[in-house]
Amino acid sequence: MFFKRFILLLILILLVGCSSEEVPDVKEAIEPTPLVEEIVVSNDMPVLRYDVPEMVVEDDEGKFSGHDDSEDPYETCPDPLILETPVDLKPVTSILYPGQERGGDFKPHGGFRFDNSDSKISVKMPMDGFLTRGSRYIHGGELQYMFDFKNSCGISIRFGHLKVLSPKLEKIAITLPEAKVDDSRTTELKNEKFIIGEEIASEIGFTNNVFVDFGVYDNRQKNEASKTSQLIKNHPSDLAEHAVCWFDWFSSENSAIIRGLPAGDGKNGKKSEYCK
Repeated sequence: MFFKRFILLLILILLVGCSSEEVPDVKEAIEPTPLVEEIVVSNDMPVLRYDVPEMVVEDDEGKFSGHDDSEDPYETCPDPLILETPVDLKPVTSILYPGQERGGDFKPHGGFRFDNSDSKISVKMPMDGFLTRGSRYIHGGELQYMFDFKNSCGISIRFGHLKVLSPKLEKIAITLPEAKVDDSRTTELKNEKFIIGEEIASEIGFTNNVFVDFGVYDNRQKNEASKTSQLIKNHPSDLAEHAVCWFDWFSSENSAIIRGLPAGDGKNGKKSEYCK
């Protein structure tokens, strides 16, 4: 009996000893942290969005996002800015003054009359500029055209009552809405460049009433008349607030000729909100 108990005790001691030897092995296996190590590596991996270059967004006007709207959008104009006359002054018989009432409406533009000529009068660009707007309409049973041009330093010009256009301008004019009676609303056009001295029309006005409208507008600032003229306040428009007296925008010789010609409007004569 004693021998059997001794054998059982010995087996129990052996079993306990084996168990106690394995415990350190388990602890040693836990000490390394491969899972933690994998997580650290994963967190250190670069995120793809950091590799994407910053996008540059362009708006409808061709300006990059972040453009400072307070910046002057125009180049600096020559000082003084001298225009070429859009027509030959020799056959001009009178001048329509800009900034006066004519035909019951306020007219920011002026013009040139040719009472002793037929309608075959050449009209040329007085400066380099880009075509911006235009219209074609029917008045008095005759087809008429009106176009706006603008240069890089903020000066716009408007021609009205053009009758026969140059081939270059005619190709653009055929894209305008169909002409309607007395509907002279303008349409935006592609910015085709026209250079100083380039002919844009070879005939103007109406049968037995030959003239061309001509207006100059300084988009950089409002004119002084817009601050004081009750007539302009009664007929507010962007054109009226930026129109200028273009008589002195030509050479001194041509300015003297223009100022020396009689007024073309029989009612208001040389009365003008701009020309003093």
